[in-house]
Amino acid sequence: MGLLERRLFYLLSSSLTALKSTLLSFPHHLVFSLLRFSTATSQDPSPKPPFQVEYLINSCGLSLDGAVEASKYLAHLNSPKPISVVGFIKQFGFGDEHIRRIVSLNPRILCASVDNNLKPRIKVLQDLGFSDAEIIQLVSSNPVAFICGELQHRIEFWRPLFGTNAKLLKAFERNHRLLGFNLGPNLKPMMSLGWSEADVAFWISKAPLLLKCSEKSICDKMDFLRKEVGCGLQYVAHRPGLLTYGLEGRMIPRYDVLKNLKANELPEGDLDFYYAVMISEDKFLNKFILPHKDRIPGLYETYVASTAGEVPIDRKI
Repeated sequence: MGLLERRLFYLLSSSLTALKSTLLSFPHHLVFSLLRFSTATSQDPSPKPPFQVEYLINSCGLSLDGAVEASKYLAHLNSPKPISVVGFIKQFGFGDEHIRRIVSLNPRILCASVDNNLKPRIKVLQDLGFSDAEIIQLVSSNPVAFICGELQHRIEFWRPLFGTNAKLLKAFERNHRLLGFNLGPNLKPMMSLGWSEADVAFWISKAPLLLKCSEKSICDKMDFLRKEVGCGLQYVAHRPGLLTYGLEGRMIPRYDVLKNLKANELPEGDLDFYYAVMISEDKFLNKFILPHKDRIPGLYETYVASTAGEVPIDRKI
């Protein structure tokens, strides 16, 4: 063995001995983890992303993070079914930015049927007088239009309020709930009071959160407002936002405070009920409770307990 060979042998032997000593000093589970990581890295240095993520990036223009998030709604797809959806809307006139926005807002659109969902909804919009450009504008901001089963009814419900397609489209862009929520359960209790669809549409446009209130919730609040507070229908009609506040956690506790203040001949007891309900918790405490808690024993403690849900049985609706 020549001089060069002996030096190389010495260096390799020293390195292997040092590596062996280092590995033996590690806990066994760490050694095995390192070996598995090394093997996996050498065998698969760049794993291929799932079909859904790759498609969302390449065909829909989503970022990697956006594609990963959107792919959660498409996990059941194992074939390029979305291609027909993207191809159809591109052919209609939707641009790349429109498609990116649609898929970002509602990835499930890619699972829709072109023949059973997209084509019929576009025909409905065309029959309602929307131009192709207006359809693109509408769907880009409200993709639910492609899968909404009551599309015509909802458009016809809102359009008289806004007058023109241009104003209607702007309203839909500002508030996606207008087109997305089921109107039926929300209209029934309000129309049963004698209000027309036009009245209800106006109030919902002013207080969109009404669309999230259940029929029972609206009925309970109206019952309380009319029977206990003494609010007439017109009072509520001009303040539709009143119905969006909680009953037992807000309306009842604050009304009881007003009643208590009035019984003690304090001027705050005569202030407008809607004002008392709509102001923030800090403002309500500082204006209606804290200045009088020494004069009216238990005012603060009762209010805090009431807002926490400890409402007496006879106060429940």
